[in-house]
Amino acid sequence: MKKRTNKKHLTRADLIPDPALIKPLKKLTDKEVKEALSKKVSEMKNIYDF
Repeated sequence: MKKRTNKKHLTRADLIPDPALIKPLKKLTDKEVKEALSKKVSEMKNIYDF
């Protein structure tokens, strides 16, 4: 996936800015994605106190 300026294609890295997601997307494992996501979710919970 490439990002274009006129039609922005979001990559997973754009949605989840996390060190695990800076790697090329093809090298990502599902486990890393899930870990990064759960980390993000817990951060959000801390911020918004759900």
